[in-house]
Amino acid sequence: MITLLMLKVNVYNDEGYIKAKTYEMKFEYEKAKDEYLKLSKRYKGKNLAIIYKELADLYFFYYYPDSISLAYDYISKAYKLDKSNDEILYRLALYSEANESFQLASKYYENLVVKFQKSEFFNDALDGVERIFPKNYKEEIVAKYDNQFITSMELEKEIENQPPFTRAKYENYEGKKELLNMMIENRLVYKEALKRGLHRNPEFKEKFYENLKDDFARVYYTKYISDKIKVDSSEVKDYYEKNKQNYRIWGFVNLKIMKWEDSLNVPKDSIFDAQSKILTFYENSPDSNLYKQFSQKDTMKLFIDKIKDTLYAIKIIKIQKPDYVKFEEVYSSIESNLKFEKERTAWEKLLDSLLNKFGFEIINKDTGSKQIPETLAVIKLLDIYLTKKNYENYLNKVPPVYRKAYSTKDGAYELIRIFTQRELLFKDAIVNKRIFIRSDGYKSLTKNFENLIIDELRNDIIKDVSVSEEEIKNYYNDNREKQFKILASAKIRKLTFDDEKTAQKIFNILKNNPQKFDSIAKTIAKDEEEKEFGGFVFITENDTSLFNEIKNLKIGKPTLIKKDNKWLIISVQEFNPSKYRSLDEVREQINNVLLNNKRNERWENFKNNLKSKVSVEILLKEEKQGG
Repeated sequence: MITLLMLKVNVYNDEGYIKAKTYEMKFEYEKAKDEYLKLSKRYKGKNLAIIYKELADLYFFYYYPDSISLAYDYISKAYKLDKSNDEILYRLALYSEANESFQLASKYYENLVVKFQKSEFFNDALDGVERIFPKNYKEEIVAKYDNQFITSMELEKEIENQPPFTRAKYENYEGKKELLNMMIENRLVYKEALKRGLHRNPEFKEKFYENLKDDFARVYYTKYISDKIKVDSSEVKDYYEKNKQNYRIWGFVNLKIMKWEDSLNVPKDSIFDAQSKILTFYENSPDSNLYKQFSQKDTMKLFIDKIKDTLYAIKIIKIQKPDYVKFEEVYSSIESNLKFEKERTAWEKLLDSLLNKFGFEIINKDTGSKQIPETLAVIKLLDIYLTKKNYENYLNKVPPVYRKAYSTKDGAYELIRIFTQRELLFKDAIVNKRIFIRSDGYKSLTKNFENLIIDELRNDIIKDVSVSEEEIKNYYNDNREKQFKILASAKIRKLTFDDEKTAQKIFNILKNNPQKFDSIAKTIAKDEEEKEFGGFVFITENDTSLFNEIKNLKIGKPTLIKKDNKWLIISVQEFNPSKYRSLDEVREQINNVLLNNKRNERWENFKNNLKSKVSVEILLKEEKQGG
């Protein structure tokens, strides 16, 4: 009798189930797991399948990737209990893929696509089929390593994923070979990072979740807002009719006019065409009365009429009658705008509903003080108090240019609200929507995890790299001339002439009146730059030919020289001899360069050492040249 009742009860309403979900919301995974396990002893059939599904999700996400096999085991149990549940079948496919059972995954994905064409996970399953097809297509293996392989389709997919500006590099034999080695290297490094258990560090998990928040929010928005919101054609039509004036095409008249005093006879066409000008009058302009006056006339016919009491010969060139942009022409833009507004409203409503659902409440706001209080809000469902420290952490995540807006008491409360929405959305995305099993969410999860754990491994490998004072001094001495020399420079005035006579004449003026250099240059200089800048030129010792001519001249004294069949009047205004930046000035710069180089070298050596420990075989066939 008890067994029969348990079969009829919906597990979703069980206090234990609700308790487990609350623990998940708090990211208290062990407590949540214990609750689910307790529930599993009390239920059978489809209710038990639901509990196994929750345990599978919990093991997959919260213990990723250590418990993928457990996630697979639990979802397999769930599937045996309920083969009619598309959510369970989809997870069976996904967790088979995560468990690297690619042929099984393909079978389950295809099964869902065939049997559950109206499933919420239909498109996700199609993506899964496409995603794992290259791994199952073993007709052409292009590389082997460490008892693993890479297929030609996987290689081609990797080429497609490269940025457009680098993709061409990997489309020939040598480029593909280089990319294969990079793929092998990356997989070996990832495997080593997992072996070291770097992902089990609580700080790693915190970074990992932070990286996922915006990605999961995007998937959440797409799946539960954008994909679900539709705009009916009747809504578009209704908007068009109500706002039709916004789509009005205003009438106008184009006409040619010429002042003309003979009210009885029109001018000859040749005279009119030569002396007339074009005007346009719009129906919605201050001259709308003129639009009305001429919009009823015949086009291309010369006639006499008055415009504002002045007689003109007039010819109407074009008359545009008032109209409206056709509904079909603006349908798409109206539809897009309506959809955007509906999505925005739904998104804002969702975020506010999360605050209400979790019992978010502002506290200590009306204290009369302008100071930001120590405690600003509470999330009652999770029993979490948001403090001034939370606010300061959030403020540090805001781009500096926007921080001032949140530096007041009101700003602090607004920032707390915004970030709480973000945190609760992430929790809801994981616990209730299971965004990580959706195709885009899964790809984000795996890619973020891989990138982060490899970064953590690199940081671990290079953490003790340092640079000695001796290395800094040696680098400085070896590169003093090339990198740390400040070139000799000069600020001069220069005038260029083609003939000696003119040059000598101007020189005679300037040698006694050097203060006139600017005004003379702007008056007579033929060189555009000399004319614009009053002869001012800035040169360095790299400008060897001219610099050698001026380096020994006296400051402020004009000199006439001949160079390259031109005559130059030069007056040195300022001269700065070459010098070297001191070691103290560049010590930090050198340290950073050497540290970066040594870290990269350590990392490259580490990766090469990993590759040396396994057998790597590139089987890529060199493409034959045509001809």
